[in-house]
Amino acid sequence: MTYLFGAAKALQQARVATRCRFIGSSAGALTACGLVLDSDFDKVMQLTVDKYARQCRSSFWGPFRIREYMIDCLKRTGNLHRFAELGQGSSARSLTVCYTELLPALSARRQSRFESRADLETALVASSTAVPIAGLPWVRNGRLVMDGGFLDLQPEFENGRTVTISPFFFANSDIRPSRYVPAWWAVYPPDPAELQWTFHLGYKDTVAWVQKNHSEVLPWILQSTVPARGLGDGKEKQGKVCGERLDHERGEAKGSVLSIFRDDMLAQPPRPRERSLRRFLGYNFRSRILDFLFLAALWLFWRPVAFVVLYWELAVRAVFYAFQGVFMAVLYVLILDMASAGIALSRGVDRVVREIRCVLSLSLLLSTVPYYNAHLPAPSKHRKYKVMLTESFVYRLCHHIL
Repeated sequence: MTYLFGAAKALQQARVATRCRFIGSSAGALTACGLVLDSDFDKVMQLTVDKYARQCRSSFWGPFRIREYMIDCLKRTGNLHRFAELGQGSSARSLTVCYTELLPALSARRQSRFESRADLETALVASSTAVPIAGLPWVRNGRLVMDGGFLDLQPEFENGRTVTISPFFFANSDIRPSRYVPAWWAVYPPDPAELQWTFHLGYKDTVAWVQKNHSEVLPWILQSTVPARGLGDGKEKQGKVCGERLDHERGEAKGSVLSIFRDDMLAQPPRPRERSLRRFLGYNFRSRILDFLFLAALWLFWRPVAFVVLYWELAVRAVFYAFQGVFMAVLYVLILDMASAGIALSRGVDRVVREIRCVLSLSLLLSTVPYYNAHLPAPSKHRKYKVMLTESFVYRLCHHIL
């Protein structure tokens, strides 16, 4: 969740709350609510690191008290008393909370109108009831409800552009971790240093996305940029950026975009790119013997298995798209016309060719050789990185070790 807090912090400084509508499920709903109602995400982080994470790690039952921590944080920082400020439907500052209804009928529910503070709070709690760490399903308004991510993991609006954010590196989202972040950190918090690192990573990844896409998605940013502020000193900064690949050499327009963000957040040192148990158990973990066994298993078993499954997935997708294209072409010939059939067949051919190019990619094949370009991240090592990241679930899940 701290990754989402960092992303929200950056979006706050991009002033998206007054111009956009928000939708989310589970932790995304909590973060979206904080964005709309101007929560102090620095305070949220302080509570998370100093109180909730410590309590979570202090006892066996600590990880199963997430609902208690969540409700306490909402009362302290959520600004739920301002629920009347929430817009409705398609208006700016609107909030849609997604949750799962188990009984009387299994379905995904979305709520965007809130009658009271209690109504908003219970909707957020329902959306974030991840069983069992956040408690068991419970009855809300006569219906049994639980976590929204069960049926609506990455919700999007039916009309208009939705910018998606996920704390999982394998998600197919617009903004997601650019570095490997262990998925288990979502259910059991690591040490304070790792929590702070994911917070800053979320901030930096969001800044990088805004810098790349602001002209298309956030055009108002350049209309009046605001100098960023450092931590606690009250002095205005002028956009001097120390973070990697985020500097004024990218151009005057992008530099002015960066000036609205905080230098101290961008300048945090990155975690090392390494293959060891530290990437799974925390970077403070030290054991040469377990690291050796881990690397042996990685290179001799997990990587070969991942490559075999990846190639199978790409091949199966190519065959599926081929049959789909032919089927749709025949169907359009029977019920429409030859022009529509030709378009359907052309789309099928394009998809098949895209999958075959991934299968025949020389850079992907060379990656099967142990330690070939092992020091490079996947985007630099694989020429079809963006295509495979979009097309292949196996690649999204495993590209950090391939």
